[in-house]
This record gives sequence, C-alpha cells and structure tokens, in this order.
Amino acid sequence: FEKFALEELTLIGIISGDANPRAMFRDPGGLGQTVKRGDYVSKTGARVTKILSDRIILELAEITPSGETRPLEKAVLVNPEESQK
Repeated sequence: FEKFALEELTLIGIISGDANPRAMFRDPGGLGQTVKRGDYVSKTGARVTKILSDRIILELAEITPSGETRPLEKAVLVNPEESQK
C-alpha cells in the first residue's frame, strides 16, 4: 500500500471486540489488506494509532511553513456503502 496515496485507499471493514482489532483497506485495483495498530499505510507513511468500531485514527507528519515536522491526526471512516452490502 506504500505506493498509493491515502485518498486512493478505501477503509472497507473493521474487526473489533478483542485486544487486537484490525482494519481492512482496499486499493484502487481491488486488492485488500488488513492493518493493525502501529502499521503504516499509504505513500505518506500514515501510521495507524487507533482502531475504533467505525473508524481508524492515523498519524501523519505535517511540515509547517517554518520547515518543522509535527504530528497530525486524521480519522478515516468505514465506507458506509460497503458496510451495508
């Protein structure tokens, strides 16, 4: 998944309810891959920090105008169309 932008990946499912929740992304070609907390996704190197029942939280590195890097959190929701199938 490191060759795709985060916007190209679709969060299609979450398996929660135990100590090791997992989430599944699908790439533009239809290939699915599961991730767990601590894994990296996308070519921006977004790290999975939390997996909740309806979303995951990713940590990205944002570069400020002064050139410093700071962490930025982004929530990604499960695709509602996929969860209804």
